Amino acid sequence: MCIKKYKKRNGIKTRDLDTKFLLYDYKEGLLMELNGSAKYIWLLIGTKPFEEIISDYSQHYGIDPIMATDDVTNVIADLKTKNFIEEEDELCSS
Repeated sequence: MCIKKYKKRNGIKTRDLDTKFLLYDYKEGLLMELNGSAKYIWLLIGTKPFEEIISDYSQHYGIDPIMATDDVTNVIADLKTKNFIEEEDELCSS
């Protein structure tokens, strides 16, 4: 079994406004706006493995684990595509 983890890229800055949460990287010219649920996921990245993020998200929002998996997977894919996060080495055990 392998445990998948992600980490935030170095140099990413954040700004928490009343109605939105911004990620930016001046060096690369990247900007991304997160809604409340994506912000929640962002704050867990680097602190918990992927499966625990899903579990926490599901409990926090009171939603079905399948829906939580879809939400977390989509947010993480978007963050990876826009180069705000990267995968850490997977920890595998037999």
